[in-house]
Parts: sequence; C-alpha cells; structure tokens
Amino acid sequence: MDVFNNLQTLFEGKEIKKEISPFFTFEELSKFDGIWQLMVYNGYLKINKKLSNDEYMIKIPNYEIQTFFKKGFIDKFLVSGKKRKHLKVRM
Repeated sequence: MDVFNNLQTLFEGKEIKKEISPFFTFEELSKFDGIWQLMVYNGYLKINKKLSNDEYMIKIPNYEIQTFFKKGFIDKFLVSGKKRKHLKVRM
C-alpha cells in the first residue's frame, strides 16, 4: 500500500498498521515508512493499539489534526498533484 492509499484510509477515519520503532533515526526518513514514525512522535498521528513488538495501529487523533492535514498538507502540497483528486477527506 503506498503513502496516498494510507493517507486516504486515515482521512476516512480508519486506522492503518505500521511499524513504529523506538530507535528512529533521520536516515529512516529516506524510506517512505519513516514518515509515519515522525508523525507519531510529533503528535500528528496516534497509536491506537499495539499489535506486536514494533507494530501498531495508528490513526489521526482529532478533528484539529484532520483539519491540519486538509488545509496545511493536502491543499498546499498535493493540490496540483495527480493524486489530489483521489483523496477524500472526511470532516
């Protein structure tokens, strides 16, 4: 599942399964999955359930963050992208 599909799932109010390591390094940002760890550590996503050692279900924590994603991320960075028209934000 790519980043846009994961974002779509989150915008629908659902959870996604991701590996979140307690030993996060900035080198991991070069991988797409590193972005999920960074967003959890900064409070833009929250851990909803622990599945195994480093595997968790994560989701958008509240309406304010949902709004941030729409106004600050989608509209700003993806508005001209091909995937923009496919992303539907549930608010």
